[in-house]
Amino acid sequence: SGVQSIERLLPEVEKCGWLPLRVRALLLGARLQERAGQHEVAERWLRTLIPLAARAGDEESVATAWSTLTLMVGAHHTRVLRPCTRAELSQALASSTPAR
Repeated sequence: SGVQSIERLLPEVEKCGWLPLRVRALLLGARLQERAGQHEVAERWLRTLIPLAARAGDEESVATAWSTLTLMVGAHHTRVLRPCTRAELSQALASSTPAR
């Protein structure tokens, strides 16, 4: 399955050390996990990739991950995101903004 494939691939991607590739792999993996009904795993992967995407300067992946996370948590967990999420978002945005 796609989930098993991405789970086998992630350690190799991490060894590579290229952040954009790791971000894309985690985003794909989170989507596959969500479709497979593994919502907690998908949530964990999304939370992992958000700061990585911010460090890589990949604002599109940051936005995609946050919107996916928000929709997924609301739809599947019927709860709101935990309070520290705003701090995490602020940190992610701050780390993606170039120093002046």
